[in-house]
Parts: sequence; C-alpha cells; structure tokens
Amino acid sequence: MATNNTRRVVVAVATIAMVLAADAAFAQCAMCRRALQSPEGQQMVAAFRSGILFLLVAPFAAFGTVATLAVRAQRRRSGYAGVAQNEHGHVVARDGIAGERFH
Repeated sequence: MATNNTRRVVVAVATIAMVLAADAAFAQCAMCRRALQSPEGQQMVAAFRSGILFLLVAPFAAFGTVATLAVRAQRRRSGYAGVAQNEHGHVVARDGIAGERFH
C-alpha cells in the first residue's frame, strides 16, 4: 500500500514539474520563429528537414530488408512456390491450373 501511494506522489510531482517547465520552453518559440523567418533561417529549416528525412531512410531500409528476408525464408520453409494472377483475375499456380478467384 505504501508503494502505491509513493508511486502516486512521484507521478504527481513529475506531472507538475513538466507543466511548470513547459512555460519556459514555450517562451523560446517566439525567438526561434523570428530567427527562422530570415533567409538564413529558411536555409537552416530546409537543411534540417532534409537531415530528418535522410536519417529516417536507414531504419526503414533496415526494416524492409529484414522483413523481406524473413518473408522469403518463411516461404521457402513452407514450400510456397508462388502464385500468379491471370488476365481474368484467377489465381494460377506455376503449372497453369486456375484456382479460386483472387480478390
């Protein structure tokens, strides 16, 4: 019971501290906005956005590569030979026999 009350007090104090600290952070927004409206600031904003996109490429590429390899390995293990869709929308196995309608 004492641990639960202590946890509540810690959460309450942390919440109050974050709310009070937000005012100091919001006070800087006007200064940053004014500085970023200059031509040099616009160049910095463009470079910052490009940097963010550049840094996002690596995790997505790594995830895509791992996911592709995992799917291929799973298909090989399960004996999945692959299917295709003919011009009528039917699933066709590699041997050319039509199966169920593909949606």
